[in-house]
Amino acid sequence: MELATGELGAVYRFALHLTRDGHHAEDLVQDVYTQALRPERIQAFEPRGGGIRAWLLRITYRAFLSLANRARDDRQLFIPLAEAGDAQAGEAPHASAARGFDWEGVDERIKEAVAGLDVGSRDVLMLWALDELQYQEIADVLEIPIGTVMSRLHRARTKVSRLLLADPGATEDLGLSPTGARAPEKQDRTS
Repeated sequence: MELATGELGAVYRFALHLTRDGHHAEDLVQDVYTQALRPERIQAFEPRGGGIRAWLLRITYRAFLSLANRARDDRQLFIPLAEAGDAQAGEAPHASAARGFDWEGVDERIKEAVAGLDVGSRDVLMLWALDELQYQEIADVLEIPIGTVMSRLHRARTKVSRLLLADPGATEDLGLSPTGARAPEKQDRTS
């Protein structure tokens, strides 16, 4: 049980990413822990792959899909986080902050580029970058083939990179440079 509660921040962050609403994320987390902490589920848990975190994130994803299927006509489930206006969303504990990474402190241009990804690519990128899951762990959480994880991650990283590199302000502010690109050489015009 202590292992499961130690991952509360990661589960909440993933739930918030999926629902885009602080209140729905809290409800989803409650559902996840209600399911996960049933005696039969605890006994069935096998610490393989990503361990307790990957197991809880898989339950989170399945619970979200179930909720989304039931609430298909309820567009409020999918409102953008920026429109949710939930001050509590920014106050939630973030598991990545414990490792020194703060998503809330990330440059807005990066957040916008990530938000512009298709849902599948965004889910893979967030699990890889924020939760530091391995490809197989991501495949297990999202219940997709590992090849799909790899292609979605490649597509996501490529698109985010292209968007950021196309913005001269972002390249300068974030210290980005195209791979393999050299700075143009100055020509001597005095001769």
